Amino acid sequence: MQLRWLVLLPLLVGTVLPARAADAVVQVVRAAFGTFEVESPREIRFVESARVPLRVDQRYGWVITLDTDLRAIRWREEFTLPQAPATWGPAESAGTRPLARDPATAVTEREAAIVDGLIYNMWSVAAGDPAGRHTLKVFAADQLLATFQFDLQ
Repeated sequence: MQLRWLVLLPLLVGTVLPARAADAVVQVVRAAFGTFEVESPREIRFVESARVPLRVDQRYGWVITLDTDLRAIRWREEFTLPQAPATWGPAESAGTRPLARDPATAVTEREAAIVDGLIYNMWSVAAGDPAGRHTLKVFAADQLLATFQFDLQ
């Protein structure tokens, strides 16, 4: 069974508010992984799934609902593929850097506003991305928020 959400993802570029101290309490209410379909420039449909079609430009990622008093948070994502991709793309501009010791893993760090308790990240399938089992781990406030495993096929 697939859970379908309609997520209105606000355009927050340049409006991120500073987070409070690192010892802030952050609790995960819900964590979901799936595909994103753009319905309009301001509307994105999220379909929870552990399978992502291996189709160039297919968008996928995670949505996490937090219970916190923070207005913004710095999160880190560790993304491990079954083998190194042909490219991680324009990594520096996206805040993503491949790990030298493991070219199949990349780390992304960003600061994001927390709107209605939500934080999220989205990726797109690129030419040369390897099929198979992928793992995403999301950290914030010095804790593991969620681990997602999905198949790109």
